[in-house]
Amino acid sequence: DTRCETWRGRQRTQKITNYNANISGNMSLQPASTLTLLLVLLVCVPWTSALTLSFVEQLTFGNRLKEIQDKVQSDLVARNVFSLNKNNGDKDVERHTLVDLVLIFPGAGGPDQFTSELQDNISKGRTSKTQNEHCIQVIDWREHRGSFVTAAYDSEAVGEACANSLLQYYEGDIGKIRSIHSIGISVGSFAGNQFAQVCKRRFPKLYVRLTLLDPFCSRGITGIKYGATNFGLNVDFAEHYLNTDDPVPTTNDPLPNCIVYDITSSENRKSFNLPKVNISGKK
Repeated sequence: DTRCETWRGRQRTQKITNYNANISGNMSLQPASTLTLLLVLLVCVPWTSALTLSFVEQLTFGNRLKEIQDKVQSDLVARNVFSLNKNNGDKDVERHTLVDLVLIFPGAGGPDQFTSELQDNISKGRTSKTQNEHCIQVIDWREHRGSFVTAAYDSEAVGEACANSLLQYYEGDIGKIRSIHSIGISVGSFAGNQFAQVCKRRFPKLYVRLTLLDPFCSRGITGIKYGATNFGLNVDFAEHYLNTDDPVPTTNDPLPNCIVYDITSSENRKSFNLPKVNISGKK
């Protein structure tokens, strides 16, 4: 009897030990299970992009940015944005000439008198011989701009969508593009930079120039140094027009990857008239 009781005691002890081991084992699997769940969620985000997003950023903004890119690309195709600026409507001109492409990405407020002036001045700078060999477009991306938190991401998505549309338009005939000049203004600099980098990455032989006018450089809440780290990389020429007395945060420091033109003390600024903005909404 004593031996039986001892044997039964050992069996109960072994069962308890095994139970505790199972509990511990299951608890130790929880972090791995959490990681697996997160990976499944990441896979479920149906999007591939050249944007540099963290895991959390992709989960948070991925679907939104994909929708923006789809809408932008559809709009660009519908409006035939990347055709040549032809005066005579001769399709043979587009077929047999090289293209100098200029895209202007305005700030959060969209196109204004200054983007129109910039577009006109670039066009006037062309000689009569090359008037039929350029395409200058202002990309109005206001409808895709979200809050302060998402504006930079939205702008980048627009820039990448423009690059994808351009490369599809000239698919198999990219040699027709002689040069690309991407111009970004304020938070539109994210679009300008992304457009330039994607074009250069996909077709390294293209000459790509990037111009940033008073660029806003923070992406989201934590990416305050994003512009300083990324703007101007991997293009043939990058320039930054800077004024150091701007009240907007992250716009007053020179970008290390760009040639910087500091116009803070320029005499021309004295005669510069800011546009009148009606903040009341009344006409």
